[in-house]
Amino acid sequence: MSHRKRMLEKLDQDIRDHIEEETRDNIDRGMSPEARQAALRKFGNVSRVNEGTRAVWSALWLEQLLLDIRYGLRMLHLNPGFTAVVYSDACARRLHERGGI
Repeated sequence: MSHRKRMLEKLDQDIRDHIEEETRDNIDRGMSPEARQAALRKFGNVSRVNEGTRAVWSALWLEQLLLDIRYGLRMLHLNPGFTAVVYSDACARRLHERGGI
């Protein structure tokens, strides 16, 4: 199972657990027939929470990718010998794929 799928399933489970806990709290306070509905009203729109959380995760993923790229470019700039080797290797592979070598 993919990491993303596990995260989404965990999010769904966390939401269900939160609503169940709120329902139990409502029942403990004497609210029996409408306890679950009150918990759902207090929590808000489940779909909107799911979408909002996924949007945040996507933004964080993109931000982390950009930070990783910046770090990689900075390291290549600080190590010109290594950069030359990597660049030469990439060029040689490209030429080989095209049948030039």
